[in-house]
Amino acid sequence: MKAAPLIHSRTFRCDYLSDFAVRPEDFSSADVQAARKKILISTRDVDMLPELRHLVFSLNEQYVVAGVSGSMKKLAQLASGGDAVAQEEQLFSDEAGRGIFAFVGLVFHKSEGYEKRQVDDTTLWGMFQKFMSPVWMNRVVEAQKAAYEDVDLPMHTQEAPSVKSMGQNIRGIELYESGYDSDIQRFDEYFARAFSEKNVSFCSNLENKSDILEGEFSVASATKSRIMQVQQKVKEEDDAKKRRAPTSRPNTLKEADRPVQDQKKKKSPFRSLWIVCAAVLVILILLMAKNIIK
Repeated sequence: MKAAPLIHSRTFRCDYLSDFAVRPEDFSSADVQAARKKILISTRDVDMLPELRHLVFSLNEQYVVAGVSGSMKKLAQLASGGDAVAQEEQLFSDEAGRGIFAFVGLVFHKSEGYEKRQVDDTTLWGMFQKFMSPVWMNRVVEAQKAAYEDVDLPMHTQEAPSVKSMGQNIRGIELYESGYDSDIQRFDEYFARAFSEKNVSFCSNLENKSDILEGEFSVASATKSRIMQVQQKVKEEDDAKKRRAPTSRPNTLKEADRPVQDQKKKKSPFRSLWIVCAAVLVILILLMAKNIIK
């Protein structure tokens, strides 16, 4: 499959770039901003996670983005079967000794279709090394624009990967309990679906309740305790809205009073007639009195 890398990372001396360290050559500014919004959420609190966070989403109905966020040391270990080689260690921390946490992914054109492949750790780590190693020690870095090339991804073992488990639907977001194996399987599933469906977005093991409820991801996973906290937060917010909602004003005319009021309305024309007649009678009396005086 043809793909281009998308990398959001700092280097040994330079901080994160707002338009990515590496991005596809055909990305517009709108593509950068849309992808950045999701990727920044995926990189929050990754230093607290024991595993990598998996992320896949369709972008502007043209691209499919799939990758991982987390420790580059962890990614290298997974790619090499547990042990990172000595020459890779310089890519694990910056000059201040901080661990390197990044997003590393691949971008595909949806039009090329799904070819039953997996986006694996080995390929992603290879992309990080290929593009970041040459600029790692530079004092100034600029965003690299990468071409689409054939990437040798491993074949997927299933016809159409699918995870059969029940999730919680919270405000239109499918929320599942996270687990290392189930998160990877769900990542593979939504990678396949992103080529044929609109607005596919999945992120595993989200920690922040606001990130879950923000709605950037239609499908997410979280720990069981975090799911319970999200449910409680939603309940509290819904209860607060009910308390703030204005109550309907009661009708000032009671049902029991309506017949009386209706009767008054019916009598009103006759009352007006009596007033007119009385006025005419007074005028006649005055005229008669005037004639008698004469």
